[in-house]
Amino acid sequence: MIKMPSVDVNVEYMHLYIGRTPSDRELLNAKKTANQMLHQLKSHGRTFSLCVLIDDYTEPCCPRALKEEALDLVATLQPEPTHIVWESSLVSPAMRLMRNLRSDLVVESPKGVTLQTFSNDLELIHREDERDSLATLLDSAVGSDRPDYSDQTSLVRRDETARLTCALLSATWLLVRLGLLPFDQVDDLSEGGPCSFVGSQLLTILPTHYIHIEHSALTILQSMHGKQFSKARRRIEYYFHQTRLLESLTLQ
Repeated sequence: MIKMPSVDVNVEYMHLYIGRTPSDRELLNAKKTANQMLHQLKSHGRTFSLCVLIDDYTEPCCPRALKEEALDLVATLQPEPTHIVWESSLVSPAMRLMRNLRSDLVVESPKGVTLQTFSNDLELIHREDERDSLATLLDSAVGSDRPDYSDQTSLVRRDETARLTCALLSATWLLVRLGLLPFDQVDDLSEGGPCSFVGSQLLTILPTHYIHIEHSALTILQSMHGKQFSKARRRIEYYFHQTRLLESLTLQ
């Protein structure tokens, strides 16, 4: 693995989707939260990179015009990001991640590939009802004396084509930002010369509806061979916004 220079904290504060413009509220909350977090980092003398992930994987054949629209939106974001990454570029490192999963937990079927972990009746993937309250999700995310992992985490779905799931791509994104998977497809937007992308720690700022996906991503990390992967979650902090019930949260 190529060693890359790192900043103290890699901060993700926006996840954009091709062909969809975030609501004004989402943009405002992301801006407000990011500015608060960056102020704290600066006051403690910590270096950081500020990145945006653009989902072009859901629509792999999207017109070039839609990608240009996404870039135009990035150009208006405040605070200004130092890096952007296109989600489709995470496919190759995601396959590398899968080769590092514990084989006894991976189940392949005609419908796809599933990661089976500890059972505690907490369904976080493909749930169609609302049985779990936000308070229950918070308890699960923060952790307790017993493991709180999903029964099954889908990795690959098979319909007309095999598709990597959001959970797998999110886990890959975490490891890429920590420099634990080889990756060089990063667009550097920083002024005054190249800016380091990889962080010794991660801060992820997202709306609360990402809790399910991020919890499943951490489950995947816990199921990998190698302590550098399974212990990576200790270096990851989340701040979920857009709810009065949830302030800041470290998923540990």
